[in-house]
Amino acid sequence: MVTLALICIGAFLLRTLPVMHTVFPSGEVVYLESDPWYHVRLIESCVANFPHLNRIDLYGQYPHGEALPVAPLFDWLLAAASLVIGLGRPSARTVELVCAWAPPALGSLGVLATYFVGRRILHRTAGLLAAAMLAVMPSNFFAFSMLGYTDHHVAEVLFSTLTMLGIAGALINCEGNTRSAIRWKGAMLAGVALTAYSLAWVGAAMFIAIAGAWFVVQVAANHLRRFDNRNLAMLALVTFGVPLPFVLLATACGFSLREHCLALGGAVVAIPALCLISRAMIGSRRGRLTFPLVIVAGAAGAITLFAAVSPTGWGGIVSQMRRFNVGGGALQLVETTPLLRGISGFSLAPAYEQFTTATFIAIPALALLAIQTIRRAEPGRLLLLVWSIAMIAATLGQRRFAYYSAVSIALLTAYLVFEIHSWLSRRITSPTGRRAASIALAMIVVAALLVPNLPASVELASTSEAPNADWRETLAWVRTNTPEPMGDAGAYLARYDPPSDGSPVQYPTSAYSIMNWWDYGYWIVRGAKRMPVSNPTQHCAHEAATFFLAKSEAEAGDIARKFGARYILVDALMGFLPGARGGASRGKFAGVIAWAGARESDYFEKCYERSAIGRWRPVTLFYPACHETLYSRLYIFRGKTVTPSEAWAVRIVDETDTALGSIRVLKDSRQFTNHADAAAFIAANAGYRLASRTPFNSCVPLPPLRGYRLLHQSPTAIGAQFGNPIGYVEVYEIQSLHHNGDQSRL
Repeated sequence: MVTLALICIGAFLLRTLPVMHTVFPSGEVVYLESDPWYHVRLIESCVANFPHLNRIDLYGQYPHGEALPVAPLFDWLLAAASLVIGLGRPSARTVELVCAWAPPALGSLGVLATYFVGRRILHRTAGLLAAAMLAVMPSNFFAFSMLGYTDHHVAEVLFSTLTMLGIAGALINCEGNTRSAIRWKGAMLAGVALTAYSLAWVGAAMFIAIAGAWFVVQVAANHLRRFDNRNLAMLALVTFGVPLPFVLLATACGFSLREHCLALGGAVVAIPALCLISRAMIGSRRGRLTFPLVIVAGAAGAITLFAAVSPTGWGGIVSQMRRFNVGGGALQLVETTPLLRGISGFSLAPAYEQFTTATFIAIPALALLAIQTIRRAEPGRLLLLVWSIAMIAATLGQRRFAYYSAVSIALLTAYLVFEIHSWLSRRITSPTGRRAASIALAMIVVAALLVPNLPASVELASTSEAPNADWRETLAWVRTNTPEPMGDAGAYLARYDPPSDGSPVQYPTSAYSIMNWWDYGYWIVRGAKRMPVSNPTQHCAHEAATFFLAKSEAEAGDIARKFGARYILVDALMGFLPGARGGASRGKFAGVIAWAGARESDYFEKCYERSAIGRWRPVTLFYPACHETLYSRLYIFRGKTVTPSEAWAVRIVDETDTALGSIRVLKDSRQFTNHADAAAFIAANAGYRLASRTPFNSCVPLPPLRGYRLLHQSPTAIGAQFGNPIGYVEVYEIQSLHHNGDQSRL
């Protein structure tokens, strides 16, 4: 137990110490990434209105409001913890600290739960190794359980792992113990843990389906071995039946958990029914062999009937499956890309970043586990096999699910090491030889599996992202220097319910929005207590992207009026930071283009050119469409008239390089001191196009912007234009526009 305690303590410290300077700068509490900011906003609201959680948030997006995009349990638990610690009247600081410290605490409990799963299914030693692997592995689970990452994903892992533990415990006891009290402990743990899991994630139907798939496979395996499935039927009734009333209640309260109800209800009916069919068919040889066909036919019939009777419910399930078929701007999200896809195609690098050396062990371990499971037919190992296959497959589809597969890969790695140790123990007869082999294997495990994870995990924690000082200063400025959108500052923590008749939410006439890029929506909601146009659910991301790419004030004004936008927040990362290698993009501009449905090559292009010594060097070319966007004209060119001082005529061709593969090559470039000469050259020479080598020098003339006024700049300047600094974050006011073509006037 001492070893286990040290592992859990180490897991907690590894998730807190390297990131404390980011989360607690100068006495503030700064949460990581974007989603945690919104969870904290929901928790603060729940504390103020306990036990009620908002089902719609008028601050989440304007003018539609934000239907609660998360399941209720995680936020409710942290609100309850804040009230307990604060003796019923927690201060704002107490709530902030509870939210910040909860993820590493839950992460350490997830490590502990993984140990018990490994001990129950495999062996105590295997459980310890699995826990140690999970504690140090720099996967998404590590990232989501860091200090300040207040998101429900860490709770998902804990509750799903506890569900596995309950099922495994009930299974093993059903096989080898007749004491029902012990057997029902595991079953009840599975039911309670699955209840918590179902109420913690809106996508929990996926895991419920995986658990149901294991039950079906186990029923079939028991049938072929002529085992009675009564205990399995009872286990299914408890596992899926306990969560069902709680999920139905949450759905009745307005939370979007309909797919959960369908999955749980289907499992409660289908699995016991399948066990009864098995019992009826097990007596004859023909029945025993045709039972798998009955399963397939029954599944096909049930799906067909369900799709016909409940098109809405079937559509919800299909929408869950669409998580693995993203396109457009969603392809710019790293978390939605396949695990083995790199910048230029297939790559193991993303997998290695998540699991380091365990990447090369998981598949052989999975293969060995499959072989042994078929031979021995052990229910616990079959559970681990089905769970691991499903989670690894999900992660291969979208790397975001690495926070689930981290548990599976840690267990698979521990399983393979334990099997190697067992094989050596059987082959080596002398005690001294066994001891030497054990020590050697332990040293290899530490050197090859644990040590490579530590620096990667520390770096992950040390370089975690959060709104920087410029963003925090700007959000504070907006909060104190712009009018209250609801007319009252207390409205931020008010309780909101959707209209009972399904009509659109109603805002006061004072309400307005802030035009923003979707990444920053939740920062604006909690940090500025204002209403964004777009948020990290990607709601209205297309419209926001279209606004920032607009080539005329008239087009941008139409979008701004549609959303009641009064202000604009922009930062350097929405475009191109100066000083990037080869002028390459270090920002989000490619994502803005993708969400607008435009072509990146119309705005900028990354290519190569030969240096003076004949080596390839990267270069980024910026085309007229890039400079003509509202973002560039406003943020880079300060809304002023621009007369180009230089322009380039460039010719780019496709070539193949032995090291780089197929590349775009800048074959020729001609520099001109004015736009007219460059345009004349291009007109006379086919294959050339107008470009600039930096986003800060336009290659085309630009008219002034007249409908916007700079209100605030953050302290850090990224450069200067026309003798004036460009702030890292800037706030603009959208003034009344009376359009006359592109020449807007106040």
